[in-house]
Amino acid sequence: MATEVSDVFQVKAQIVVEGLKLVWPKDFTQVEINCDNAMLNDTIQNGFASISYITEVRLIHEWYTKDWKVKFRHVLRESNKVVDVVGKLNQLIILTNPSRYVRRLLEEDVHSSLHEEAFI
Repeated sequence: MATEVSDVFQVKAQIVVEGLKLVWPKDFTQVEINCDNAMLNDTIQNGFASISYITEVRLIHEWYTKDWKVKFRHVLRESNKVVDVVGKLNQLIILTNPSRYVRRLLEEDVHSSLHEEAFI
């Protein structure tokens, strides 16, 4: 069980690293990362990433401290429908012009996420 949790944590961290690598060359000055792994968010936001034994988490810290503003936000898994759909493909997918179906899921995620914040 502990190995499963650690593996999931490491995979989520790797996904965040890959996302940061993708957006850095586009010269964004602000990036928001919505992640459904509360433990990863806490690790990053509380400054423990730089001393983590997990390489991917230390990499997140390196990207986080570059010359841009990165905000990590926890979202419930239920508010992450697009990730649930494309995540089953086990590959990185970049949606530059998402279909109506994906846009609808994104809108539902945003609405659900905003509703979620209202009750926190």
